[in-house]
Amino acid sequence: MRIFILFIYFILFVSYVSCASLEMREMDYECFSVKDNQPRWQAKAAISSADNIASIYKISEEAKGIYSGYDGEITRKTVVFYEKTTDDNYRILKSQTEFFTQDQKLILKELQTYDYANKKVYIEAEDYLKHKAKKGELEIRGQIANKLTLPLQIRKTLLANRKFEPIYFVSSKPALYKVDLRVIKEEELDFNNQKIKAYKILLDPDIGIFNILKFLVTNTFVWFNSDMPYELVKYEGLETDLGSERVIVCTNSAKFE
Repeated sequence: MRIFILFIYFILFVSYVSCASLEMREMDYECFSVKDNQPRWQAKAAISSADNIASIYKISEEAKGIYSGYDGEITRKTVVFYEKTTDDNYRILKSQTEFFTQDQKLILKELQTYDYANKKVYIEAEDYLKHKAKKGELEIRGQIANKLTLPLQIRKTLLANRKFEPIYFVSSKPALYKVDLRVIKEEELDFNNQKIKAYKILLDPDIGIFNILKFLVTNTFVWFNSDMPYELVKYEGLETDLGSERVIVCTNSAKFE
C-alpha cells in the first residue's frame, strides 16, 4: 500500500518536464488541505541544461512546510537528471531526494540510479530518524516512470489522444507497480480567476492482493490543461500514505473553487 505516498511528489514537476520547450524555467506552487483549505507547504523548482550536454536536463526543487508523518516544519530537496531522447520521449538517469528538519538536520535520503544497459533500477534509502537503511534493484520493463517523471507519460497519453495507458511505477519500497492512467473527461475549472478547460485523469494503481480493498482508498486525480502543451493545473489526492491529509496542489499559488 506504500505506493500512495509517492503520487503527490511526482506531480510537483509536471510544469517543467512536460513542457514543449525545455528552456530555463522557474515556477512556484502551494499545497492546501482539502478539509479546511489551510496551506501546508510551498515549493519552488527550476529546470536547466546539465553538464553542457544538449539532451541532458536537471530539475531542482525545494519545498518547505508541514508534511503528514513529520513533526514541525520540514524541507524537502530533490534533484533529478534525465535525458530527452525525442520531443516526447525521455530516459531518467538519476534522482535524489532529501528531507531536513527546521534546523537543517538531514533525516531521510533516497537515491535512484537507472541502468538501461542492464535494464535495472538501483534504489538506496536511509532513514536517519529510525536508523534504518535499505537497498534494492528492480527490472526495467514496459513504460517505466518514477515519482518525478510520471507526468511525462500522462502528457504522451494526451498527445496520442489515448484515454487509457498502463505504465510501471518505481516506488522507494523498492517495488514496481502497474498504474493505469485513465482520462475521465474534459471539464471546466476556475483557475487564476478565469475559466479553463482541463482533462481530469484518474491514477489507478494495481496494488496486488489489496485491489479488493481499493474501495476504501481515496482516489487520486490530476487535471491537465486541455490545450497544448498539456500542463498541470490541479492535483487532488492523499499527501503521503493511507490516513494522511487529502490535499490539493495549485501551481502559482492559485486556489481552486
